[in-house]
Amino acid sequence: MARRIRLPGIVDVVLVSDPAEIRALNDARGVDRNFALRGPLINRLIVARIRRWFQIMGQLLPSLTPRYDQVRADHQQKLAAAIDPISGNTLWSNSQIDALAAYVCGGGTDETDRSVSQRHLANSNRVAAQRTAAPRARSFG
Repeated sequence: MARRIRLPGIVDVVLVSDPAEIRALNDARGVDRNFALRGPLINRLIVARIRRWFQIMGQLLPSLTPRYDQVRADHQQKLAAAIDPISGNTLWSNSQIDALAAYVCGGGTDETDRSVSQRHLANSNRVAAQRTAAPRARSFG
């Protein structure tokens, strides 16, 4: 059950741990991920900490940007296109998938394990590089 803590000018937060309540709050139109430094004192301190911890190269993680952020939507569309199997892009070969399946099932040697991990990371890095090839400047003011 959600619990609200509100002391005007000091803090205004809702503590939620139930997954159904979290989903309901996430779907509410009045709730958004707008991490602006305003509002009660404790809220500003929490927002400052979130912004400091959850950023990469000065940019908030996409999951923390506002719901209708156009840059976020553009990046999601580019990523979806890059990993869409219908697009014809081959992300992993059949031998890589077979090696990974053997590793997950407990087969393979230490050398195989390292090789599978390295290939997986190389492919992941290639996809990430394609996603971030042309980053846009964004203001969080």
